Amino acid sequence: MHPTQKRRASPQFLNRKQARKFHKAARVGSGHRTVMEVAVVRRDAMIGGLGRDPAFRTFAHLIAQFLAASDNSPAGHGPLCLACDTEFSARVLPADFLITTPGAAKGGIGMVTGVCTRCAAQSDAELAAIGLRRLRQIWPDLRPVGTA
Repeated sequence: MHPTQKRRASPQFLNRKQARKFHKAARVGSGHRTVMEVAVVRRDAMIGGLGRDPAFRTFAHLIAQFLAASDNSPAGHGPLCLACDTEFSARVLPADFLITTPGAAKGGIGMVTGVCTRCAAQSDAELAAIGLRRLRQIWPDLRPVGTA
């Protein structure tokens, strides 16, 4: 990357092998169709839902991996906020998260992107729309099929 270019936020911490694994887990049937679920996870909902909902336990595991990886990232190479250029580190933590999981398979596979305090003021729908645009950087033909 050229020094004057800004890094763009994208689903964090997936190398090629992990991206292929994610894509394979999201595949439905024998064709090229994939299904993914996108969730905006607010800190308050996490605190209230961890013990009751298995999805939140999966989210907590994915978020813990995200935080550990961002803590170990050198300055200038940490994950960025979903909607701006805020870089996360051990000192700058996300307020909320956007989590994408394969819809066809569960089991701890997922992509996590942090949302900074300023951007967390946006609605879930606005953050999900930004997330969809970011996912289209990886899967250009991605399209929503509805909301839960």
